[in-house]
Amino acid sequence: MTIKWAPHWNGHSAFLKRGQRHDARRGCLGFWHMSGWQHGCRMLKRITFVISALLLSGCSATATIKNAWIGSSPDGYAVIHVEITAKDVELIRRNQIYFSIVLNECSGQGKRFPMEPMIQGKRASDFDFEISNVAVVDVVATGPFEVIKGYREPCVMLEGGGYAGARLKSNRTPLKMRETLETNPKLLSVSA
Repeated sequence: MTIKWAPHWNGHSAFLKRGQRHDARRGCLGFWHMSGWQHGCRMLKRITFVISALLLSGCSATATIKNAWIGSSPDGYAVIHVEITAKDVELIRRNQIYFSIVLNECSGQGKRFPMEPMIQGKRASDFDFEISNVAVVDVVATGPFEVIKGYREPCVMLEGGGYAGARLKSNRTPLKMRETLETNPKLLSVSA
């Protein structure tokens, strides 16, 4: 009778008689008994799967819109102001999340119109804006009044994503009119 040495994945060894099979007990981590290189390949596949799942899931951030209103620029464009917390803006900058101010119906139905955001006069996608000693930051986007006129109940929200799977969403907030109809006649066609 010959005895063969069969190494287990956990470093212990077992002596088996010729023709005797490994028992089907599981090791402490739930792997079937296998040789070292088979264990290494399976372990590498599992680690790769877990890392891929974590990268694809990314972090999901939710920005809270405090206030949103529409005004006008001197050259006749609609200026949409969206106020979010400085903490949310810092998260956007730190994770380099590219986002848009999205104009949409308050019901969530219908067409969507994304606009490029500006923070403190700089493009938000450059991530070189400074936030200090403020609680709320004004994020601004400019668009034609004709587009806004196409919405019955215009709302805005923030949407975007970053390199490492980071995503940004916000609540849908109705746009308020900050100017009176007497000071800007173009608002008459938006509110009607």
